[in-house]
Amino acid sequence: MDHLTVAAGAVGERQEGVSFWYWVVSCSALLSLCAGIDLALGGEGRSAAALFWTCTLGCAAGLFHGAFLGGAFQILRPRRRIFQALFWTLLASVAVLWPVEELGVLERLEGEYQYLAILTLVALGVAGAAAVGLFLLLQPTGELPRGWIGARSRKVRLAVVGSLFFTAVVTGTLDRNFYEGGYSIAHLFLEVGGLWCLFLSLSLLPNQPPQLSKRVGLSYVGLVSGLFAITAFTLTSERESELNAMLTRPYAALVLETARGLSDVDLDGYSSILGGGDCKAFLPHVNPGEAEIPGNGLDDNCRLGDASVAIDSPEEVTWPQEPAPTSVVLITVDTLSAPYMSLYGGKEKTSPGIDKWAKHAAVFDRAYTSGGWTSLAISSMMRGVYPRHLKWTRLFETTTWRLVTQDELKDLTKGERVRHMFGLPLDDPRITLPAWLSFRGMATSAVVNDGKSEFLDPKFQKKGFDRFVDMDARVKGRPATDEEVTRAAKEALRGLERQNGSPPFFLWVHYFGPHVPNSQHPDVPRFGRDGVGRYEHEIAALDKEVSSLLKRLDALGKKRKLAVILTSDHGEVIHAAWRGHGREPVESGIRIPLVIKAAGFEPGRYEPVVSLVDVFPTIAALTESPMPEHVDGVDLARIVDGDPELTSRTLITETWRYAKDGKLISEYVAAFDGKRKLTIDMRTQARSLRDQTHPEDEKQNLLSDRTQKFDSLEEALARHLEAGGSATFVR
Repeated sequence: MDHLTVAAGAVGERQEGVSFWYWVVSCSALLSLCAGIDLALGGEGRSAAALFWTCTLGCAAGLFHGAFLGGAFQILRPRRRIFQALFWTLLASVAVLWPVEELGVLERLEGEYQYLAILTLVALGVAGAAAVGLFLLLQPTGELPRGWIGARSRKVRLAVVGSLFFTAVVTGTLDRNFYEGGYSIAHLFLEVGGLWCLFLSLSLLPNQPPQLSKRVGLSYVGLVSGLFAITAFTLTSERESELNAMLTRPYAALVLETARGLSDVDLDGYSSILGGGDCKAFLPHVNPGEAEIPGNGLDDNCRLGDASVAIDSPEEVTWPQEPAPTSVVLITVDTLSAPYMSLYGGKEKTSPGIDKWAKHAAVFDRAYTSGGWTSLAISSMMRGVYPRHLKWTRLFETTTWRLVTQDELKDLTKGERVRHMFGLPLDDPRITLPAWLSFRGMATSAVVNDGKSEFLDPKFQKKGFDRFVDMDARVKGRPATDEEVTRAAKEALRGLERQNGSPPFFLWVHYFGPHVPNSQHPDVPRFGRDGVGRYEHEIAALDKEVSSLLKRLDALGKKRKLAVILTSDHGEVIHAAWRGHGREPVESGIRIPLVIKAAGFEPGRYEPVVSLVDVFPTIAALTESPMPEHVDGVDLARIVDGDPELTSRTLITETWRYAKDGKLISEYVAAFDGKRKLTIDMRTQARSLRDQTHPEDEKQNLLSDRTQKFDSLEEALARHLEAGGSATFVR
């Protein structure tokens, strides 16, 4: 862009600099105005200082947009129309293919997101073609904008202006209301595209733009540079409220992140100024996204200094000689959000069977997942530690729904392409729950339905299980139903009871039903055709099958000592236009059911916050197994017994997402105590403090209220990040 700007400046000087400097100044001023208005209208915690910084950074970011557009018009002005057409076509093609590649649109043309992928391709194609046509019409033979449009009547020009302005409004609306918090590349495309439409529409309003000399343009650039220097000096990480206000508004965030990117001298993704959090501007391996390496003399993650060296001494476990006192059945349901269950106060009677069963069990009202994705949550639950503390291995999901390792990418079949990248802790040294119970002498079995994905495939999860039933392999070629999962679970129970001596057993059953509500179930109540109604219908269908299994377990519990735990891996977030999980840790996406029926668990409702990481130590205690030292969770029997140390716990939940090339595209970590939740966006360092007691007010960022105290959450979050690894360290 620098070479283009210099060349454009030279051309502009020969032609009195009219067009080029007009673009530079007008685009800069307009982006500053848009960002300032955006912050003024909606930024929580906004102030006069924040408005000044936003407008200044808007001017600086706008210089680049203006230099590019003005330079392109100036360089191409004396060229033949064929060269102009080729240039704009090439530019539009790059602009369209970039989001197509980053979003993996071609890989999604098959599967559940097929229609969304087709719609995206059509929209991008139309946008690219329209951009080429518009720029060719605008491309002047005289002075901007005296191209074809400039030479037409005032009505024609105003019609084009109105169309461009309408497009800018539409893109801004889409940016703010569709897939909020996800698909950052698509949002960037919408924001920049909307801005350019706005730039072009305003450039066509006057019949002839004002003439700006090179001297005026350079003076403006000098003024913006001086204001930028002041902003870089004053907008530090201590200005937390103002930074968060800017980062929560699309255009204000765009100019701030653009400025941070331009000042990221070591290209590690973090700036050392403007509150970017990089404590070593010239060391690419020292930034807030790195893992802390104990004892290397560096504060690798820019938090709490260098960690002390951890000395691990192998633990010698003495296993009890007598059998475990109880068998355990762990039931997990994929994507089951507690707020939509009638058991937890949902508006509809979605879980009557579970409600009835839970009257004789311990119900934990404030249970939360430890990770926003199945791969994070189940891996965390099965080891009793938070996801960040695990050692992750890169796995790539292909268009055939296979999960392959980095080394297996070279062996893809013809036409098979990578869709996503995920991680599983395949090489993590911590022992898993089934392996721990196997050492205890218990029979271990699993019945798992994970849809088309392979996160819970036996090749990744079978370790520690004597028998593993993969429902996807059993039904072959179609999705397994919850009814089939229940039938297979009952078969597994019969097999465990028939074993010689009928030893204590551990059975894990995983249902998939509510993950994607696209089925209609006869004899199951319907609650509407919108996203919420369909999701509640799926929960009611699941309840029917889980209740059947729970009745079978109640009958078995009369014959032998049995503990039953019912929970979910994560919740679900449902908006008017989309639904999903694994993005920001909002309540409906992280709050899950957790119900335990076992000896020592007095039936009732329990308010203290609990987590999936508590499942491992709870089962270890129920089976009188040695308690591993590495677990982050606690035995939930202590909650039931009213242990005062656990009435005010601070827990952690986290989530991250990758592009198919392994590039980290989002990462959030949150610390919460049931009253408030402190969340940090690890990519932008934006922080938010939310009220957990009133989820309907969750969009309000309490950091704008300077009377709020959250030292305990901040300390817990800092220590978690210091002790753990990082999503960027997936291997």
